[in-house]
Amino acid sequence: MIGLLLMLAANSVYVSGNDLYADCTGDVDAQIRCNMYITGVNDGGAMMQVATRNETFFCVPAGVNRKQLVDITTTYLRDHPENRHLNAGGIVLVSLKGAVPCQP
Repeated sequence: MIGLLLMLAANSVYVSGNDLYADCTGDVDAQIRCNMYITGVNDGGAMMQVATRNETFFCVPAGVNRKQLVDITTTYLRDHPENRHLNAGGIVLVSLKGAVPCQP
């Protein structure tokens, strides 16, 4: 599934992982963009899970804050530079799926 997300994301790069990593590790204004982007992907992913009642990509536990979501994604981007050319939205989904998978 993770490979599929990254492959699909590679077909339409609007914001790349390189762009997102630069924002997440940049100045205050850039970090605000990073925070808002990751929050938007998280919220969109959660809404898709509700709307489709299908596959769950990730399950963020109650009490996890935006800073933690940013930390998860930034760590993934730091540790996987080989994927930074891919679509940032797909990278956020993959990083969250790896960090907070849904329990059966």
